[in-house]
Amino acid sequence: MTIRTVLPFLFSAVFVACGGGAPPPAETPPTDPAQGKSDMPTEPAAEKPAEGGDKGDPAAKPEEKKAEPAPKLDKPKSASTAAGKSLSEVEGTAVLDEAKKLGWIKDGTAVGGGTIGSYEQFKFDIEKGKLKGFVEVVRPAATPTAAGSGGLVPPAELKGTREKEGAAVHHDEAADVIVIVSIEGKNADAKKLLGQLVKIAKAAPAKAEPAKKAEPAKKAEPAKPTGDKAATPATPAKPATPATPAKPATPAKK
Repeated sequence: MTIRTVLPFLFSAVFVACGGGAPPPAETPPTDPAQGKSDMPTEPAAEKPAEGGDKGDPAAKPEEKKAEPAPKLDKPKSASTAAGKSLSEVEGTAVLDEAKKLGWIKDGTAVGGGTIGSYEQFKFDIEKGKLKGFVEVVRPAATPTAAGSGGLVPPAELKGTREKEGAAVHHDEAADVIVIVSIEGKNADAKKLLGQLVKIAKAAPAKAEPAKKAEPAKKAEPAKPTGDKAATPATPAKPATPATPAKPATPAKK
């Protein structure tokens, strides 16, 4: 090999060793052909604060206004009782147990009901042979709730409706409590069961007001004089002048 042949070869080798030549293409991160996105990690997008909440706290939510409960009815406790307690306080399960003792409750029967607004209700089914019906109590709620879109019918209004349906009804107007016993087509049986479940208090007789004592008659007051001066007393009448005696007759001359 001649010197002319070797020198160009050595020169090329030295040029490549010193970093000469075109740089290799930069590597690109692989992509997902299905999504067309890069596998390189990216910074998460900043979360926007919730509408109406605190801009500094993304998790803050607007406060929801709670519905206020209905007013509590100020009524006296009912004097009528069931299962030994006032109708204003007796539990539905206690009344159900009394009906069960009378043979009107089938196994598995439960008490339903609840509180809506200013009233509460409990109700359960009754059955004896071929007779079927229900017992229902509506009264002022011990703890009223929000009335919402609907509510329980007040006892005074419910009374007429249930009586038209043929139910036996006890309505304590003063306590605003109603007990309903309904048996399909058997009003007489419903009244009998109502009398067995509820001890109705007798209305207290009205107290007669004591008669007022007659006031003594007032003495007549003497007439008061009118005008600035008192009336002048009447002048007594003068005594009558006695009659002059008649003169004796003169005797006749002879």
